Amino acid sequence: MPYCNRSGTGCFSIAAIPGWTNTGNSGQFQPLPPQLNTIPDGATIAYTNGGTIGQLLSVTAVAGLTYTLRVDLGYRKDVLEPGTVSLFVGSTPILATGTAAAQFSGDFATFTATYTALPSDAGAAIRIELGSPGVQGDFDNVRLTASGAVPEPAAWGLMIAGFGMVGAALRRRTSTVQGATRCA
Repeated sequence: MPYCNRSGTGCFSIAAIPGWTNTGNSGQFQPLPPQLNTIPDGATIAYTNGGTIGQLLSVTAVAGLTYTLRVDLGYRKDVLEPGTVSLFVGSTPILATGTAAAQFSGDFATFTATYTALPSDAGAAIRIELGSPGVQGDFDNVRLTASGAVPEPAAWGLMIAGFGMVGAALRRRTSTVQGATRCA
């Protein structure tokens, strides 16, 4: 059950966020207008007070794919430290960076963590972690994308055969040109 102030705004819930694992005092929150100027995606944000909000994805890392995590991080008007955003591929943490909003501005800033999976990362777990070292980290609009073309195993064979045929054609063409030059 959410708790709200007398005007009905500023509601929050300490219940777990569906699909996420919470530690510490974490949950969902509908901030009061004086605390944050605008909310990037809807009226509800996630928050944690000295804990973490994490999600272990059901997919695993694929070598060659680039994973990009973007999270909007709130800079409340009444809290000094906004929080941290991390992407984990296996046990490798990638800390998100971005251009911070001004302290106590009430604005959100987008933070990004990017990682290209190595062959040794293939099959590794992918996890998102949002944290706060102190009072109230606020997060919204969490999105993770994967990009990059990873050839299928059958495509590798075709590519190698194609490179071999191109090389043979170039070699034959060079021989023919050289032979024609000698005859002239």
